[in-house]
Amino acid sequence: PHLGHLEIDDSQVTNDGLMLLQQLPRLSLLSLNGIQLDGSALEAIATIPGLEELSLKTASVSDEDFYVLQKAQDLRFLSLEKTNISDAIAPHLANIPRIEKMNLGGTKIGVESLDALKKSRTLWDVAFDHTGVEIDQAVKFLNEMLPNRPFIPFNKKKQASSNVDAPKVGVYLSHFSATGPHWKYKAYGYKRGKIDRFINMLDSSNFDVYAIVEPGTESLGDLPLL
Repeated sequence: PHLGHLEIDDSQVTNDGLMLLQQLPRLSLLSLNGIQLDGSALEAIATIPGLEELSLKTASVSDEDFYVLQKAQDLRFLSLEKTNISDAIAPHLANIPRIEKMNLGGTKIGVESLDALKKSRTLWDVAFDHTGVEIDQAVKFLNEMLPNRPFIPFNKKKQASSNVDAPKVGVYLSHFSATGPHWKYKAYGYKRGKIDRFINMLDSSNFDVYAIVEPGTESLGDLPLL
């Protein structure tokens, strides 16, 4: 009953087996990549209490079954990457009550879905890689959805500069920077190669560098050498 994260990728799990997941009150992240799912299975998943992240990458699913995901009251992230979904499911996705982020990369989703997705009051981040949505269309869509992004205050940690007149540069390090580009909670930490190299370049150019981070995220990893 204390299980929080579960991966059942590429398995032969049955609908009855998925129903048992409703007995896991702390299950917040579920990965069913490569699984064959029908409407009953999706409904069993959608009604798991407290489920926040769901990955169905390469899963075998059909458009007509997706309306049940509107029952997923706590779902914030959904990956449908490399599935056969089409524009027909966009209205159902927009109606997921608390959805914030989606990965629709490698699907049949096209520009026709954008107007439907815009009706969501919570969605603000969607990946459209290798779909019918062009880059400029995706950028415009994401800009229009930014007002849905939750406001988060930030703290600052200051680099003590040897040159008091040095130009000041703020490096934005979001919570996503700390947890990495992976959809699961695998904390890479703020102190990563690309971040350090960029900050070292600024430092060697005699800039006064600031790290701007979200309160309480410092424990996710060492801050860059500021």
